[in-house]
Amino acid sequence: MAALLLIAPLALAALVQGCIQAPELDDALTEDAHDADYPILQPLRPEDFAGPTPAEAQADIQAPLDSRVSSLQTRANALRRPVVDDATRKRLEDGIPNPTSGDG
Repeated sequence: MAALLLIAPLALAALVQGCIQAPELDDALTEDAHDADYPILQPLRPEDFAGPTPAEAQADIQAPLDSRVSSLQTRANALRRPVVDDATRKRLEDGIPNPTSGDG
């Protein structure tokens, strides 16, 4: 019931919005603009497309990407190595003797 009380005003607002009178766009045009011919389309100039071809651009981009991939793989391999070396791990497993227990 509470959901209906929330949805009903929203639905009513949406219905009322659909009934508004939108301004006519033709009224915004001047008489000269309304009667004007379409503009003449100009062909594209080849110099607008001057630049490297996609294959050339790929060659320029590929070398830095390969370098970055290699660097990231090196870092990833370094992160896969054990954090604690074997000698330190043995010391940790042996533990520290308790001075009050008389073991040391």
